[in-house]
Amino acid sequence: MIWKIIKIAMARSDINSYLELAQVTGINPATLTQTRRRDPRSFRLYELAQIDKAVHFPPEEWQQIARHIFENRIGFDGIVVSHGTDTMAYTASAVTFMLPDIDIPVVFTGSQLPLADMLSDGPDNLRTAFAMAASGHPGVFLAFDRKVMLGCRAVKVRASGFSAFESVNAQYAGRVSNQGLVLNQKALPQFTAEPRLLPKISNEVFLLKLTPGLSPKIFDALVGMGYKGVVVEAFGLGGVNVLNEGLNGIRAAVEAGLGPIKINSVLIGGFNDDEIEALANLTLEHPVDMRFIELMPIRDHDEFGQEAYVPYSRVLEKLPEAVPVSGDGGVAKLYRLPGAQGNIGLISPVSAHFCGECNRLRLTADGKLKPCLHAPDEYSIKGLDREAMKAVFAQAIWNKPAWHGDLDAVNRSKAGRNMNEIGG
Repeated sequence: MIWKIIKIAMARSDINSYLELAQVTGINPATLTQTRRRDPRSFRLYELAQIDKAVHFPPEEWQQIARHIFENRIGFDGIVVSHGTDTMAYTASAVTFMLPDIDIPVVFTGSQLPLADMLSDGPDNLRTAFAMAASGHPGVFLAFDRKVMLGCRAVKVRASGFSAFESVNAQYAGRVSNQGLVLNQKALPQFTAEPRLLPKISNEVFLLKLTPGLSPKIFDALVGMGYKGVVVEAFGLGGVNVLNEGLNGIRAAVEAGLGPIKINSVLIGGFNDDEIEALANLTLEHPVDMRFIELMPIRDHDEFGQEAYVPYSRVLEKLPEAVPVSGDGGVAKLYRLPGAQGNIGLISPVSAHFCGECNRLRLTADGKLKPCLHAPDEYSIKGLDREAMKAVFAQAIWNKPAWHGDLDAVNRSKAGRNMNEIGG
């Protein structure tokens, strides 16, 4: 496996750069001008490093790639990384998190057939990558088969065929059509902070892909091997017996005196709405609170249709014995099963909004106050002294909207960010 980092400079008259690109990639340089019609660009290539690994591509080399990009990006408009396809999605994802708020486009690409092959898909992929790198939209991306994906959402799903990569739970950032490279503004990342390099990673985290019949003893084995964390990739709580063993963690937390313990579940029609009873029964077996939250139509949820939006009333239909209880549930409507040790909370921002009772402000990781989750308004408190900060808080509270408006598969949230970018 060989990767090369290729920088792009926008020197229009540098014909030598075109010739160099043609020599390295095998692309006719004249065709590159088609990526931006009537606006030909030239490219300067720098091979900053070359790593030759037949199969193994250790995380240390992700760090090397990220460091090369960060330290050598100044003065250039974009970077293209050519990479072997087997592990390209892993590298693109790792580099995404190592380069938060990167200020130029960084685009990974490769090919299913070698560039020397007459029918190679490499030239088309490179053209797409160069077009994205020249777009001026910062972020880490992966370009393949005339599609541009976010670097942390791209996955190789086919070993053969040119449509080898797909975007998981996120729209394409761009697609090539008869109009050229058409970008999806909603899918493009939004950055507000200064670019940073975060090269520290851990090799002591294990990705466990659950399959039916997997022995729960695998967790003990992983602990014995020295792993400090396990990321579990599952396909639903009710359908995999091994997850029942995960309740040992809840039991251990209870026995250790930790509390209160609250479990959140975002209901998605056709995905986990058949698990309502099983999840609610956790409150019968343990002193825990169970929260069911309606799916909210925020940015990356655009792929969900109306059937995905399960109203909170569906939970009450599945749990006819649940009775309302009083208590401080915040924005949650509280219910309890007979004999239960914990409450069931229903949070309904879509089917029955609670804007009149909402007293929340959210503070994002980049120092912005959001008085309403589903409104675009944000107030920066970053760098302010105490008095100035108090004034901004007062302004945000005063301007808190009375209602966030209709929310459903058609009426999208105006939050402007994904939940993982907002928090809370």
